[in-house]
This record gives sequence, C-alpha cells and structure tokens, in this order.
Amino acid sequence: FAIPNFSLGFSLRVIRFAYIFLGALAGFLGIALGMYIHGLMYVSAGSFGVPFTAPFAPVMSTPVKDTLTRPPVWQQEKRPDYLNTKDNSKQPHISREWIKRDEEDSGEE
Repeated sequence: FAIPNFSLGFSLRVIRFAYIFLGALAGFLGIALGMYIHGLMYVSAGSFGVPFTAPFAPVMSTPVKDTLTRPPVWQQEKRPDYLNTKDNSKQPHISREWIKRDEEDSGEE
C-alpha cells in the first residue's frame, strides 16, 4: 500500500523491517518482544507534558471517573488530574444557573 507522507512511510518501513528481523531471529517470541518494546515506547511518550495514554497508563493519585463513560457536562466540574493545570475547576460550582433562577421565580408566586 502507499502512504502519501514520506516520513511516515519511511518510519513504518523501518518498524516493519525491525519486526521482520526480530521474527527471523527469534520467531513469535521476537515479534512479541518487539511489540512489548514498542508498547513501552508508546506509553513513555507524551505531548506537552501529558502522556499519550494519560487516563490509563500512569496511575494517578485521584481516580479518573470519566475514563470509559462520560457524565453529563453539568456534572463535570473538575479537570482531570493528568492535565496538570493551575486552575482545577472547569466551571462554576453551580453551572446550571437557570435551575436556581427557576426555583427562585416559582417561589415568588
């Protein structure tokens, strides 16, 4: 197959030859070892200080509740710990102000 980006095609070709070499050297064990090393390199890589596999790979001190399933937006008040932000809040404590106003309006009548 053809990859239009030259540098991506070259890097995939080098990786493919490395897997072929490991397979010729040690068979399936060599391919498995190559995949293990490749996975370790992927887990240790990051972008702007945030790991690529951020919610899963580096275990954080606080559990990430919205990793697999996401709550509604109005319940997501804190940013994830792995982002290392200065301000940890995404939105105000009561983000649905219209509910508070509706309760006040109904109480006046």
